[in-house]
Amino acid sequence: MSELIFEGNNSNADMAERPLKVAEFNALVDKTLSEVFPYPIAVEGELSKLTRQGSGHWYFTIKDDIASLDCVMFRGFALRQTFVPSCGDKIVVYGTPNVYQGTGRFQLKCIGIKRAGRGSLLEIIEANKRAWMNTYFTRPKRELPLFIKSVAVVTSPTGAVIDDVINNIGSEISIKVFPALMQGETCADTVSSAIYRANEMQLKGEIDVDALIVARGGGSFEDLYPFNDERIVKALSESQLVCISAIGHEPDNPLCDYAADIRANTPTQAGALLKKINDDFKKYISDVKISMPDMLTRRLDVAFQTNDNFNLSLDREMTHKIALLRNILDSSISQLQTSLISKGESAKASLLAKKDSLVRFVLSLLEQKKTNGRSKIDLLKAYSPYGVLERGYSILTDEKGDVVKSVNSLPRGKKFNIKMNDGTIGAVSEGKNG
Repeated sequence: MSELIFEGNNSNADMAERPLKVAEFNALVDKTLSEVFPYPIAVEGELSKLTRQGSGHWYFTIKDDIASLDCVMFRGFALRQTFVPSCGDKIVVYGTPNVYQGTGRFQLKCIGIKRAGRGSLLEIIEANKRAWMNTYFTRPKRELPLFIKSVAVVTSPTGAVIDDVINNIGSEISIKVFPALMQGETCADTVSSAIYRANEMQLKGEIDVDALIVARGGGSFEDLYPFNDERIVKALSESQLVCISAIGHEPDNPLCDYAADIRANTPTQAGALLKKINDDFKKYISDVKISMPDMLTRRLDVAFQTNDNFNLSLDREMTHKIALLRNILDSSISQLQTSLISKGESAKASLLAKKDSLVRFVLSLLEQKKTNGRSKIDLLKAYSPYGVLERGYSILTDEKGDVVKSVNSLPRGKKFNIKMNDGTIGAVSEGKNG
C-alpha cells in the first residue's frame, strides 16, 4: 500500500504522536482528492433524486446497477444550466470529487450536466404502459357507492399514512387494514397479496367493505417504483372491489393508477373523498325528508284536479253528443212520421222504440265513463292520509306535529295529539304496555 506524504507541520511523525481531529482528517482527504483529480471528470448515471434549494444550489444523486453517487451543483453553475433533469433521466455530470469538511460527506462538485438519454427505469415504465393498455387498463372505471360504511386499506400498519386516512375519512366509516410493505424488494409481492386477500375475504363474506384503498405517502422515485410492478397492476385490474390508488403526492403517477378505478393525489385526499360522498348523501336524504310531505300533497292535489277536470270534460262532451243525437233523431223521426202516416200507427211505434233504445245505450255509455272516473278518485283517496282517517284509523303526532312512529317515542307523561277524521284531541301517555 502506498505511503502518504504530507507537507508542512503534519508529518508522519507528528501524526504518530497525536491523533488527527475530525476537521483535520476531512481536510486532508479533500486535499488528497483535489491532487488526484486536478481536472473535472465526467461520470454517467441515472438521476434518482433532485432537490433544488431556495438558495439556488442543486443536490442530487446519480446511480448505476451497483452504486450511487451524491452530487452538488452550486448556484452559479446551476443558473447556467439550460437542461434541468428529472428523476429517471440518464445523464452525464462534470465535476471534481471532494469531501465536505463539516460532515465528511463525499460528493461530486459539479460544474455541468447534459442528457445521456432516457433512464432505463423510465423506459421500462413507458414500455409497460403501452403493453398493458389493452390488458390491465381496459376495464371501465367504476364509481363508489352512494354511501360508504366500511373500507379496506392496503398500507403499512405503522406510520403516518394510516393516520392520515383515519383523520380524514370520518368517524362513521370503519377501516379494515391489510398490512403490506410499501417499499423495497418485497413491496410488490406483499401489496398484491393484500389486494387479493381483501377480495377473497369479501367474496367469502368474512368482511363487508364498500371500497379498497392502496395508500402510500410520498417518497423518492425508487421508493415508489414498485407500484409500477405488474403484480400490483394486475391485482388492481382484477379486483372485484372498487379500487382507489393513493400513492405518493400529486405529481407522482405510477402505473397502478391506471389499473385502479379512482386516483387520489394523496392518502389524505382519498380519505376526504370518501367523507365527502357520505356528507353529500346525508344532505340529499335530509333535503328529501324535508320536501317529501309537500311533494306528496302537491301530487295528490294534481291527481284530484286532473280527475275532476276529466269528469267535467266528459260530462260536457257526452251531454253535447246526446243533445246532438236527440236533435238528429227528432228531426229524422219528424220527417219519417210525415211519410209514414199512411202506413199506420204500428210503424210509428216501432220507430219510437228504436229511438228510445239508442238513447238508453248512449246514457249507459256515459254512466260507465263516470264510474271509471270515480273509481280512480276513490283509489287516490284510499291511499291518501285522509282516506286512512275516514276508514276509522287515527294518526299520532307529538307536540311539534311530527308523526309518532314508535312507542318508545312516548314515555310516561309525554303529551301527544290524536288526529281523527273529524278533528284532533290531546292526550297524555300512560307508558308502554307489555
